[in-house]
Amino acid sequence: MKNFILKLLNKQITVVLSILGFSMVTNQCAAQYGVPVRYYEIKGIVLSRNNEPINKIKVVSGYDTTFTDSIGNFTLNKEVPYSVDRMNIKFIDDDKKNNGHYFNKDTILFITPDKNRRISVKLESKN
Repeated sequence: MKNFILKLLNKQITVVLSILGFSMVTNQCAAQYGVPVRYYEIKGIVLSRNNEPINKIKVVSGYDTTFTDSIGNFTLNKEVPYSVDRMNIKFIDDDKKNNGHYFNKDTILFITPDKNRRISVKLESKN
């Protein structure tokens, strides 16, 4: 009888939390209603080891994606909750035919009060 009551109570709590929106917890910060956020603009350049710009490198942070232009520049606009103190940015070479073979790179960017950041990233060639 005690097990039955606990299982019933567990189901009721699950239903209530699902209705309130607490059913899904991930490390991504998507649709957190009522959470104060900061808006960041991260600009940067992706270079080869020889300081040559690399175009068409995919720049990903969470659900936000952009690509480098012909001179290696990118701009990433990011909405970050105040509770987050760092963000992970991935640089992925999807266009291997045109710009060579580069290793992907993960970078952790610490959040500072400066809302406009400029970074420079160098990718290592697989050749």
